[in-house]
Amino acid sequence: MQKVLVVDDEKKSRDFISDVTVSIISDAVITHAKYPYSALEMIEYNDYDIVFTDIRMPQMSGLEMISEIKKKGKSPFIVIISAYDKFEYAQEAMELGASGYLLKPFNRERVEHVINIYKEKRKRLNDSVILLNRSAGSFPVKIREIAALEKTNKVLMTVYGTTFAKMQVRGTLIEIAEQLPDNFIYVNRQCIINQYAIQSFNIKSKEVLLSSQSGELSFICSRENIKKLVSLFVTK
Repeated sequence: MQKVLVVDDEKKSRDFISDVTVSIISDAVITHAKYPYSALEMIEYNDYDIVFTDIRMPQMSGLEMISEIKKKGKSPFIVIISAYDKFEYAQEAMELGASGYLLKPFNRERVEHVINIYKEKRKRLNDSVILLNRSAGSFPVKIREIAALEKTNKVLMTVYGTTFAKMQVRGTLIEIAEQLPDNFIYVNRQCIINQYAIQSFNIKSKEVLLSSQSGELSFICSRENIKKLVSLFVTK
């Protein structure tokens, strides 16, 4: 599931972008926001993969909204929508962290282009490699093949793979977490999981089930991380 938020006070633009997106990304879940304040509230409780935002809207500009998104510690693929062909706007948007710029009036081809840039970036991220340290030395593992990492003690972790059996490696969760993309999240202080490996989440029992080469994995989500985990399943 890939979450997409479209922020624009023009319904026609929101609908057009949504239609093109779902035709390219089969598992896309689209949310609309007419105004920036409501969009920021949604972003507070959801981890969106892509955010399309108009540059000129009531309440605040799209550029101001990008700044607010960054303050929240979020890093979606941001696409600015603008009716103004000004280099200064595009330059500021990129400096703030935007990854694409759609000029109105846009057509299907332009929307497809920015979505394909996102898909390529996501593919490169998924194909990236991390070096894990074992007693025999360091060896590379594709990040997308990691299901979860669990702290064993102060210097050892257990790594569960989607294509390889569990193994013990040297290092700390904090060190590894700094090298992992946003789809890896803490479920508690002892464990980081890959959200794409999640099978189910029981809110009452706080149990998260994941699939791995070693079989089904079960972890208990801590209270402070429940909201984060729920946001992966519920689009507000």
